[in-house]
Amino acid sequence: MNKIILLISFILLACLQKDKPFFDFDEVYHYQTTENESRLYSERNPDTPQLEKDEYKKITYSSNYPKSLNDNWFLERVEKYFPKKQKIDNRKLNELSEIFTERKEKKTIFSACVPIYRNIFIFKKNGKVVGISKICFGCLEEHTIGTRRNTENFGSHDEYEKLKKIIQ
Repeated sequence: MNKIILLISFILLACLQKDKPFFDFDEVYHYQTTENESRLYSERNPDTPQLEKDEYKKITYSSNYPKSLNDNWFLERVEKYFPKKQKIDNRKLNELSEIFTERKEKKTIFSACVPIYRNIFIFKKNGKVVGISKICFGCLEEHTIGTRRNTENFGSHDEYEKLKKIIQ
């Protein structure tokens, strides 16, 4: 009988466990580049040096870059190639924490397109980068580093729509 009560207790605890945020942060910066700005770095644009095209592609097209929060090259290039920068209002940080949270529900929407990460979120705590999330709203894909949480189900709770509302 004690084993049954113990088992039921574990099951109830597992069900009551709250989803856990990806990051502990106190400020967030959103960087964005538009489709028109992306054309500057197109292979068809002869006016842009090849080095800039390659750097831009590495940031916007790579689904596994950056790998480290301490990648200064990445952070410097985001400042250079993503001209729209905004600090997210502190009143929206709790909402962002809810959006960037580990989910148990499986993601049911999958994309067949190649993501172009035109939105980048830099999460900081006491001035130090604690997380980076690259977002492609067109494909509903993300690349997130700096968390030990499972980010695989990001998007299962309309996170992309909620995120769009915050940055508009």
